[in-house]
Amino acid sequence: ACESEKIRRAKHEVSPFPDQAVRRLLSVTGLELGDIDAFAVNYDAGILANWGYLPHLWACLRQRNADLGIIANCFIISASHSRTLMRYTLSGPIPPIRRVRHHLAHLASTFLYSTFDRAAVAVIDASGELDCTTTYRCVGRTIKRLSAMTLPTDSLGSVYMMATRHLGYRLIGDEYKVMGLASFGEADPVFRRFFQELIVLEDEGRYRVNPRLAG
Repeated sequence: ACESEKIRRAKHEVSPFPDQAVRRLLSVTGLELGDIDAFAVNYDAGILANWGYLPHLWACLRQRNADLGIIANCFIISASHSRTLMRYTLSGPIPPIRRVRHHLAHLASTFLYSTFDRAAVAVIDASGELDCTTTYRCVGRTIKRLSAMTLPTDSLGSVYMMATRHLGYRLIGDEYKVMGLASFGEADPVFRRFFQELIVLEDEGRYRVNPRLAG
């Protein structure tokens, strides 16, 4: 494994495709592109894989939410994982591309490398394609999805990012600072009531984010 930001020397680096990291891995292992069986990418953001994004558009209409930025973001991610871009940034035969749903990629990076034969897994994210929080039952190599909380509003990760910005820190980069500082603080009754109204707990471990308070 090789983080792109370690090669580019840019903290929280985001690039369309981590070509420098790929080159470094090939150099370290003494392999060439032709030796690679497949590229696995951690998003399956295409239109067909997400039902044309119609569920998200319908949810936006029902909630009178005009923020369609997530769809634009998915298009950008999908394009960044295209063979065309890889041919432009890498020299040599491009291996087949295997697109993995983002939350399944999170799950695989933990459960499949663990010592457990069976486990209950929860993935809590800002968003992966259209999912924010998903739960799974895993037995051996069998993975069964149990539930999902989805965009446009039910994202605990987005709530955390907004809280981070409210405290004066940078989005998508400084959240870890807030996590560290939280252990030194105390729950203020005013903020406790706000978050209890913002995040509504439901049966079977589900929740909903109040769109009126989330803004």
